[in-house]
Amino acid sequence: TRVYGMAEARGRSKTQQDGAAVNRGFAVSRVYERLSPEGTWTPAAEFAVGDLVRITLHVDKSADPLTYVVMEDYLPSAFEAVNPALLSQIPGGRESETADAGNRFLKDRVRFFADSWSGGRFTARYLARVTKSGSVIAPSAKAELMYKPETYGLSIPQKLTVSAGK
Repeated sequence: TRVYGMAEARGRSKTQQDGAAVNRGFAVSRVYERLSPEGTWTPAAEFAVGDLVRITLHVDKSADPLTYVVMEDYLPSAFEAVNPALLSQIPGGRESETADAGNRFLKDRVRFFADSWSGGRFTARYLARVTKSGSVIAPSAKAELMYKPETYGLSIPQKLTVSAGK
């Protein structure tokens, strides 16, 4: 005989209350912008399947120089990152602002690395394509020191709505 079962696990950082950002050395924020038919970027929380979205991460820190910082943004389940290394994914074949060998475009997240960082604000931008409809949650973006993970920051999680298309 076969026995089938289903389990569900949920977790949450003890330091992050519902909907709150966390600053343990980094202040992280994120902006979603949709490309309009006129070719301009407009801040948005509602999208349609097929939309091109520009995601901007802002990470602020103290004035002290830091080394080995990683910024990681998990994608909402309805989005797929556009990899700038693959020119066929870039609209018009243009280079992206983040076409850097140190960045990683994975199936479920995008990572940005900084070996050294002396400025006050780091801004990273990347493109994503909307591929599925429904209501989705964009998990918190995170910045942390690779060798001191107790120094980190989390952005506010965001709820996004995606319609079936035009």
